[in-house]
Amino acid sequence: MGDRPAPGRDGLSEPEALRVRKDTAAAEARLGFAMAASAYAFWGCATLFWRYLAHVPAYEVIAHRAIWSLVFVGVYLWLKGRIGEVGAAMADRRALGLLALSALVLFSNWGVFVWGIQHGYVLETSFGYFINPLMSVVIGFVLLGERLNRAQTLAILLAGLAVVAQAIALGAFPLLSVYLAGTFAAYGYFRKINPVRSAAANLIESLLHLLPAIAILAFVTAGGQGHFTADPTTMLLLVLTGPITALPLILFGAAAQRLPLAVMGLLQYIVPSIQFALAITIFGQELSWTRLLTFAIIWVALAIFTVDVLGRPRRVTA
Repeated sequence: MGDRPAPGRDGLSEPEALRVRKDTAAAEARLGFAMAASAYAFWGCATLFWRYLAHVPAYEVIAHRAIWSLVFVGVYLWLKGRIGEVGAAMADRRALGLLALSALVLFSNWGVFVWGIQHGYVLETSFGYFINPLMSVVIGFVLLGERLNRAQTLAILLAGLAVVAQAIALGAFPLLSVYLAGTFAAYGYFRKINPVRSAAANLIESLLHLLPAIAILAFVTAGGQGHFTADPTTMLLLVLTGPITALPLILFGAAAQRLPLAVMGLLQYIVPSIQFALAITIFGQELSWTRLLTFAIIWVALAIFTVDVLGRPRRVTA
């Protein structure tokens, strides 16, 4: 009968089963790549949206973000018949603890980001998201044992060179930028190690944000300073903070569970690149040759990394 390998429990030979696992892993990596790229492109373009809310204080905006995100994701999970995932996740102490940490860093990141955009610090927030991928790579290397191949290492070195040049161009320690980078890198790490599916995790984070959000809105309403009923346009924009916030976070969380943090980190250069372009073309911030050069270097690094990720699926062991 020959030496044909014996079939496994799924009816496939061991080589066939290994090939299926490799194909599945490659498909998951491509899906994660598409999700991450979509989330980052959305975040970059949403900078315009937050500027339209510049007349509303940042703390009031993030309170509405929390409440309307909760509504949006709750309806989404209910329509999908997945609301039971929330209860199961909240019954898991470790998962709930990680979600509490991710909710905390996310809420503070939101506040600083919205404040920065509203007050015209678009290049500074952009620089923060240039730094963030490097922090994600370091976290992945130190805490998760992720490794980089030569092409990825070259991309990281180019990105580091561009970040140093950006710091020199700004001429001062970029505190706002570093805070945004650090908190979002921490958020990515907590979501990476948490097995809870993205939408359910996002709903629980919104639930954890609910109490401070209600307290903020109660305070501004009692003082007659609330903006929700100021005019129909502002009301609509504040309601839209829910889907504008939740959609990219759902995509980001799902991508983080499929891709190494190094890949997530490098793809994130999509966000500051869009913000960089908006700062120059829409918001009228000054463009120097140094900043233009760093922008070009970052995109070369991203191109190298993208080609490597698409052409080299993650290895699957037998």
